[in-house]
Amino acid sequence: MSLKLKKESLSDMVSNSIKEMILNSTWKTGDRLPPESNLAEMFGVNRLTVRLGLQRLNDLGLVETRKGEGTFVRKFSLESYLNSVEDLYLDTRMLNDVCAFRSCIELESARLAIMNQTPAALDIFKKKYDEYINIPYHYDIHTPVGLNKYIDADLDFHYQICEMSGNRLFLLSFKMSKNIIRSYISQLVQNRMHLIVDEKGYPIENADNHKQIFESIQRRDVEGCMKVYSDMINYKIENPWQEEGGSGLFV
Repeated sequence: MSLKLKKESLSDMVSNSIKEMILNSTWKTGDRLPPESNLAEMFGVNRLTVRLGLQRLNDLGLVETRKGEGTFVRKFSLESYLNSVEDLYLDTRMLNDVCAFRSCIELESARLAIMNQTPAALDIFKKKYDEYINIPYHYDIHTPVGLNKYIDADLDFHYQICEMSGNRLFLLSFKMSKNIIRSYISQLVQNRMHLIVDEKGYPIENADNHKQIFESIQRRDVEGCMKVYSDMINYKIENPWQEEGGSGLFV
């Protein structure tokens, strides 16, 4: 049996070459790339091929073309890129995997956060915790605006735990899955709204695990942190996800 090798197009070769030159700092963030005619001469192709290659890099978020100015190297943001393509990977089946993913990434991140914590990191963590618990005092989380601010503060709290772990792969994994986790948290909060805040929108005392997680990390209580964090992540939601084709999650 013979295997057919996929032939790389000239425009792909151009985009890959420019990408490598950006990665090895031949062109740095903010630099203007040479004009299309110069690039065509450099790579031995026509200007249309260069234009197609640059368009590919535009789509990836590595460069941006400004009308009348030229093409410039952008600071790449993985989060922005994933946001632009989330419709391609965010589906019901993946949402159902959130609990297992969070158990793997966040529990270990919390353990490492306890082991590696510093006074400066704890100060930031306390700030994120305070922002989270104070949202209901400033916004009615029964409304879309208040709910979204509450969910964003929740995400920031958990992101900071991954940051404190010192493990860059855990942090990257959380970033890559941020929108999926956000959708899950949105549904979770709505299902537990009556347990979290009273009818006036104020937090119910001791109804939220975040306080216990914060305090257990602060006092370096690994066992206590693992238990409460695990209980939070594995909270069961009745009928959590709508079938495909439904109106989607309220975020």
